[in-house]
Amino acid sequence: MKKKTLLVSYIILLMLFHAPVSFAEDAADQIYENYITNYLSNNARWVRDAQNASLGYLKGNKMSYEVTRNFFFPEYNAGGGVRYIGSLTLESMTTYVASDGSFKFYYDPATYMVTIERLKNTPIDYDFNAVRIQAFLSYAGTKYMPSMLGGYYTQSLKSTYATTIYGPANLNFEAPPEIVGTTTVDKLVLAKNESIDALDPTHYVSVSQHMDGGQLFMEWIKRPDTSVVGEQMAQIRVTDRLDDYVQSKLFNLPVVVEDTQLTAEPNSQTTILGSEVVTMNLSDFVQNVKVGDQMISADQYTVELLEPLVTNIIGNKTAKLRVTLNADQTKTTDVLVPVSVLWGYTIGSNNVPYPSSTGFSLSLLTSTTPAIVATLGNDQTRNSWLNDHINGTYISVEIFKNPQLLNDSQTNPYLSLILGGQNETLATATDKWNRLEQRKQLAYGDILAYQVDSRWGDNKWVMRDEVQQFESEGKGTVYYEITTNGYRILHVNHLEVVSPTIPIYTTEEYLNDHVAQYIDLNGHSDVRIVGFSQYPNTTVSGEQKGKILVEETLTTGQNVQYEYEVTFSVTPGELSYKVPETLTFKEFTKSRNEQIIQRKYSGNLGLSVKDSRGANSQGNWRLMAQIENKEDGLASYLIFRNSGFEDQYLNHGMTEIYAQEKQENATEPINVEISGQWTNDTGILLKVPAKNHLFAKSYTTTIMWNLVEGP
Repeated sequence: MKKKTLLVSYIILLMLFHAPVSFAEDAADQIYENYITNYLSNNARWVRDAQNASLGYLKGNKMSYEVTRNFFFPEYNAGGGVRYIGSLTLESMTTYVASDGSFKFYYDPATYMVTIERLKNTPIDYDFNAVRIQAFLSYAGTKYMPSMLGGYYTQSLKSTYATTIYGPANLNFEAPPEIVGTTTVDKLVLAKNESIDALDPTHYVSVSQHMDGGQLFMEWIKRPDTSVVGEQMAQIRVTDRLDDYVQSKLFNLPVVVEDTQLTAEPNSQTTILGSEVVTMNLSDFVQNVKVGDQMISADQYTVELLEPLVTNIIGNKTAKLRVTLNADQTKTTDVLVPVSVLWGYTIGSNNVPYPSSTGFSLSLLTSTTPAIVATLGNDQTRNSWLNDHINGTYISVEIFKNPQLLNDSQTNPYLSLILGGQNETLATATDKWNRLEQRKQLAYGDILAYQVDSRWGDNKWVMRDEVQQFESEGKGTVYYEITTNGYRILHVNHLEVVSPTIPIYTTEEYLNDHVAQYIDLNGHSDVRIVGFSQYPNTTVSGEQKGKILVEETLTTGQNVQYEYEVTFSVTPGELSYKVPETLTFKEFTKSRNEQIIQRKYSGNLGLSVKDSRGANSQGNWRLMAQIENKEDGLASYLIFRNSGFEDQYLNHGMTEIYAQEKQENATEPINVEISGQWTNDTGILLKVPAKNHLFAKSYTTTIMWNLVEGP
């Protein structure tokens, strides 16, 4: 111990009152000085008792304890009658900082407290015997010295001391808390050969206690081996780090490897163009689904599609599926399934500039209710014009519900789409169709009319058993019935019209009896001829138009009809007449009076006119008769007596026997039995005067007949 003479002098001045300084007094002072010095030396540990206080393990933690500040020295007899009484007071101590910077302690004279503060999150290796600090004390006391006069006189003493003392003792440095936790499962059940790459150890250990602010790290020390079936023990190490603190603990995790791996095999699928994935039974895409060696049924697992499956383009696709066990959804397996997208029930047209590419296609999907979806077909040129040779309409599509007459202008479709050539592509046409709200009205039995401008060839096809067929037979429009078996082509408009020649005034009865001769069914047994919807005008010769209905029965039992216009060639009629070979008159005798000799036979004698030239041509003719004027014979006695009993002699020139007026709207031919209209007293008769040149014999003469057209 060393007296601190630089700060305060500790020389004790003995002031003798009325007595001189003696050698004995000096010796006493030295003895007392040694006493104090020895006391401080022997009590170097007097500030070390921390009273078993604990310093927390975290940086910034502090603990304080109170130390004794004053030390009282009782009366000390140094000999020679010199006595001393005094005390030491602790004034300050130097601050101690550990060499590794882990902690420090210091003294606060205002509170008499020693404070220890942790400066780092680190373990502390503390040996108080190795710690030395400086303490600074002040002394205050009284010296009693005997007086030569008797009694004592006193002297006040003050001094300072610097001494080295040990660091605190009975001090506890709190250790960081150990890791406390447990495994989250009693045992980890894994399937044989199950991948463990994704096993996260943090899922299997739950830590309930660790360092405040510490970071936890978990790692497999011994991973499960799923290649071996049975029980085994895996190990997980949990490490807790906080600056220099490092805590770790091993957790044993029982593992059972079962042969319960979920496996499935792909079951190759075919689907048709435009199919909706949501309607597919994805369970059909997999087969031989097992848990271990045990086959399971479809109600025990769920199949989901991991990536979109493109069904609006034909070709081979791959469906990526995930199979999940319903009872344990951690068990999954992924399967790649080949899917072939076929044409199915599809109609359409090819791209005109690129004829091997789909220009437009409509796929029919059949289920409880039908649906028609526009698809991309082979999708080779989706952005090329459908037909860059035409600016106007190239393709038109119409759908009818319960039509009776297909080609009736009064039959209106509920859906209609028109596609141009130079302003539509496969992509835009597909989008345009699929946005039509009217598609939702589609029902079985509806009729679809598909029409394509034929100037660039018959570009209307239908897929039958994956083969492109052109079934329209050159017709501009092809009609299809929507059925559960796809597009059923109708043949009502596939028939051929025969242009017949018929005579004028052909009757409707005749036309009905021969109607099958005017329409060639072309072998289509599913089409029937109904009959005429409009008869040709057979009262006029030349080309006349008639209309014939045919019908076809749909799968729904309803009939659809189609009307054909037939051109009939009506042959011209004729104007002709017949005359009797002989007119025989009754026998007569001479008389003094004039006689009218009647014909021997009455009724129809064979004189008739037939006029079948048709409306606006019939009539306007006269039948004339004349006889040569001969002096002998009957010529001068033949007359024609009309119904007014007016007589005309046939030998006086052409005599009108019958006149027919012109018929404007004739509906039938004229057949006039002229002689049948005569009575016994009219017609051609003999008018014999009393004086005549006739003799008793038979006479003959010839009548010349002439049928004159015109007034």
